[in-house]
Amino acid sequence: MTFADLLKQLSMGELSNMYMGLEGEGGIAENQLAKITMHTNTALTMLYTRFLLKTRDVLIELQPSISYYHLKSIYAQSQFDPAKAAVAYILDMGNEPFSNDVLQIINVFDSEGNELPFNNPAQPHSVYSPQATILHVPEVEPGKVLCIGYRAAPNKITGEFDQEIEIPVSLVPALTAYIAFLVYSNLNTQEGRVIAQDHLQMFNNICDLASFNGTLDNSFATCADRFHVNGWI
Repeated sequence: MTFADLLKQLSMGELSNMYMGLEGEGGIAENQLAKITMHTNTALTMLYTRFLLKTRDVLIELQPSISYYHLKSIYAQSQFDPAKAAVAYILDMGNEPFSNDVLQIINVFDSEGNELPFNNPAQPHSVYSPQATILHVPEVEPGKVLCIGYRAAPNKITGEFDQEIEIPVSLVPALTAYIAFLVYSNLNTQEGRVIAQDHLQMFNNICDLASFNGTLDNSFATCADRFHVNGWI
């Protein structure tokens, strides 16, 4: 669906009785588009965090004095600025720059294709993720390259009407419900809070049903072929 499709659905559905939704006429008031765009991005992030809808991977090269690796673009080779970071350990490319889209690290592989123990203190060679965008490698082997598979964030909605929203059809009602929850939560009235909670309950019910059915989560990123791209390995 496009952003325009979403606006029409909100206008004729969850926001049909509001000025913002032009009282069901099929669009959103122009002076409210920025707010709906912001709410859409928030709702998409909630869904991408709850479900494994998009996975990506990134290569890092271990450094002699670093055991905590922050997955941020300032450490990427394609965007490296020595005024902002001391070393570029993220091995990305100019035509495929790392984009700060990590929601959660899900697995780690070495250059031989072996999956490393992850967040497992019982394993002597385990690596860890103390925060969502940080990988801790206790046993540093300088020059060794690791591939990190991660749960990726959705593409940011910019407000362009023809922009595609990457979301399964089955989760569109959850998306509109959460946007409505955010809208009504901001009304600061008792009635608004009640309606907001109704939409939040609808969001949770749809997500719970999707989880029960188990048809949405993609398989984990495996880093296959990444080590051979551009002759890194």
